[in-house]
Amino acid sequence: MDAGKVGIPGAPVRVHPLIQSIFAALLPASALFLVFASSAFSGALPQFCEVDSATAVHGSSRLGRATESTGVRLVVNKSHVSRNARVFARLVNFGTESVGFGYEFSIERYTASTGWFVDSASPNGPWPKVRTVLKPGSAGRCYRFDVPDEQPHGRYRFSTKVEFHLDSPAPPRRRTAEFLVD
Repeated sequence: MDAGKVGIPGAPVRVHPLIQSIFAALLPASALFLVFASSAFSGALPQFCEVDSATAVHGSSRLGRATESTGVRLVVNKSHVSRNARVFARLVNFGTESVGFGYEFSIERYTASTGWFVDSASPNGPWPKVRTVLKPGSAGRCYRFDVPDEQPHGRYRFSTKVEFHLDSPAPPRRRTAEFLVD
């Protein structure tokens, strides 16, 4: 097996060497395979997830709501998906300062009577507690959501937290990117 890849039958997946070394230090080899086989890393990745620059991601995405003061956005690769489809999101940093983010994310659903709430199909971890730094002009890891067959039609969004002041105890702020399930 190539360094930097985890083999899942039919779907080799690239894994950053730092992440590999962290998991290798914490888990036995058999558990390491299970973590990646069941995580958001499994399955073939679209071009949207393969590029590293914020500008390249921008060209292949649907932009999430932007915050002009920070320039950090969460974007999705598709604005409409069907049931039993796969949708990806990732953070992009068009700002001038580095920000921090982790692996955790949720899928939220909107209804007129309730507003936004965490959907029952949302992944719920456990998430490795790893903070990644997203430099200006770059794109972060891909978050993946496999839309279940029974998912109700409607408005959904990815949601994740971003740390804007890496050297202070300021609470993280949330970034979201919407998509529709048809």
